[in-house]
Amino acid sequence: MRFTLLGPPRVWRGDGELETGAPQQRALLAAVLLRRGRGTAVEDLVAALWEAEPPARAVGTIRTYASRLRRVLERDRGRPEVLVTAGTGYALRVPDAEVDAFAFEERVAAAERARDAGDADAARRLLLEADGFWGGTPLAGLPGPYAAKQRSRLTDLRFSALRTRLELDLDLGRHAEAVGELTLLAHERPWDESVHGLLMLALHRSGRKAEALDVFTRTRRVLASDLGATPGPGLRDLHRRILAEDASLLPVRKDVGAAVRVAPPVLKGAGDVARAGASVPPAAEPGAGGGAWLPSDVPDFTGRRGLVGGLRASLTSAGRGAERRGAPVVVAVSGTGGVGKTALAVHVAHGVGECFPDGRLYADLGGTRRVPAEPGAVLHRFLTALGLRAGEIPKGTAERAALYRSRLADRGVLIVLDDARDLAQIRPLLPAGARCAVLVTSRARLSVLPTDRRVDLAAFERGEALEFLGRVAGAGRVAAEPGAALEAVRLCEGLPLAVRAVGVRLAAGP
Repeated sequence: MRFTLLGPPRVWRGDGELETGAPQQRALLAAVLLRRGRGTAVEDLVAALWEAEPPARAVGTIRTYASRLRRVLERDRGRPEVLVTAGTGYALRVPDAEVDAFAFEERVAAAERARDAGDADAARRLLLEADGFWGGTPLAGLPGPYAAKQRSRLTDLRFSALRTRLELDLDLGRHAEAVGELTLLAHERPWDESVHGLLMLALHRSGRKAEALDVFTRTRRVLASDLGATPGPGLRDLHRRILAEDASLLPVRKDVGAAVRVAPPVLKGAGDVARAGASVPPAAEPGAGGGAWLPSDVPDFTGRRGLVGGLRASLTSAGRGAERRGAPVVVAVSGTGGVGKTALAVHVAHGVGECFPDGRLYADLGGTRRVPAEPGAVLHRFLTALGLRAGEIPKGTAERAALYRSRLADRGVLIVLDDARDLAQIRPLLPAGARCAVLVTSRARLSVLPTDRRVDLAAFERGEALEFLGRVAGAGRVAAEPGAALEAVRLCEGLPLAVRAVGVRLAAGP
């Protein structure tokens, strides 16, 4: 039996996922699980779920949840072996290796030991393995104060591990690879001087001194405007040493071996990604969220002409000018369900194929589904489309992401990430190359995602909705009953999905 906490909490027996109930019940399961086999008194479980405001029958509710969980977890409810009684409460008898959060912490501790022993390569590999256990926001969707505290603790642990791994990347001469990831991390943590210092060092070692100095200038400005503070002595000293061309800042080790290979281009065709010699698309890993090839354009796409042109102009600015700073163009489109985000993204992507000679990748991330696509599985699909065979693709999500960024570093590829849930899902799928562009759609606004352009997609104006209805139902049908058409559009509130549904029914009717 396997338990995942580093993302939406889930339980697996073999290849089958077990249904563990409502969020409050799953919060109880997580609270007991995180005690690592130690018994948890029922009073502590009440506090974990409700803290100072428990319901009148809180203990009875805990007993009910435990009974329901035993129906799922135990093979014989009369003789429980997994969720066992311990004092007044419960304990979960599960090996640490079967819980992703414990496996993550074990890898991080092993990496720290390897680094202390002077084995930077082993430490980096262990940290990549550790990051591969993550599938999103930890304990996602669980209520209660205990879940909130653990969510914060685990998030801090991940950041610390990520920062250590990036430090190792720089120690091992992987500064050019680290720039893209550090740029995104710096946007996420605008006040964290340690991250901005690593980004400055990575840029300087990559021969991009002016950009490294610009990071310091922007960080100083943000600290002053947001906190009324100035950079600390460490960041100021790094800035001074970069200005002085301090030779000790340059990398000692330049040959990083063949851990990540950059193969010659294998992409071909009219802008869509395909493996050379492949006759059929390879099968996706479970949870990949569909294939890597751009869907067909919408034949009756209607309206939004100015927006389409603007988005295409933003995407095709990839790689142009010093202002790109070695990062890909990122454009985000958000809006309510049925407003036409996917149709817009696909239509826009089809119009810029010539500007991305190395291909276009697409993934439906399923952010609005109960179980969204896992980044590691999407990366497997992308890497397969980029020409790698299954045996060449690493197992860990972080290692796949590093290989993916390396493969795209010098290529012009458009990546469409449709129906994204959150930044944690998107982040491993972002390339590092300045010639790449990313088009993201999501119901959430994803305000923490650094973008070159952000669009809040609105419903159709009345004229666009009527034009679209005519394309679906037939222009003659709409012209024959203009009053009914106007009323239909009004009732649909201009949502393209609703207008299409009405149009299909009209087209099929007498």
